[in-house]
Amino acid sequence: FSYIMCLFFMLAFLPACNAQESYRIDGRAEGFADGSKVSLVVAATHNNDEKPDAEITIQNGVFSFSDQMDEPKLYTLIITEPSGCKGAQVFMLDNSSIKINVRKGNVRSADYMEFAEFEVEGSSLDKEFRERMRFRDELNDQYNAMHEKYKDINAKIDAAYDREDNAEVQKLKSTDVYKEFM
Repeated sequence: FSYIMCLFFMLAFLPACNAQESYRIDGRAEGFADGSKVSLVVAATHNNDEKPDAEITIQNGVFSFSDQMDEPKLYTLIITEPSGCKGAQVFMLDNSSIKINVRKGNVRSADYMEFAEFEVEGSSLDKEFRERMRFRDELNDQYNAMHEKYKDINAKIDAAYDREDNAEVQKLKSTDVYKEFM
């Protein structure tokens, strides 16, 4: 009987013993050059010189990381192409098996690109993080729509600043369009 009870308790508590003690990221990167560097950097540290915890290169559109973590953390995944152009996205990393799909988007300048897609699967913590941050996406959409609507007046003001034409800047800032923007 005691043998059966021991076996019962072992089987009952076995799932708790199998809690994942490491993470694995399997990534698919679309539109990036082979040899592009993928870095994992701890996010939100207010340290501009933060060094990557891990780096790997994209080969045939894929990348993979695995390691152990003591606790979940917010990370930035940075992809740097051989030209030096970078794109970045934050996500929550915990000890789980994660799939990341990232697709290259618009190149905004010689050193900055957007990601057209960034999906994380397999991390319930990242899913919760994204749900809690959804309000920020809505605010960003409103901000971008407002700046798109008033981009012409802002471009004129920027050009006047570049020419150091303070009179023109003041004139443009006194228009109804600019007042509506502000």
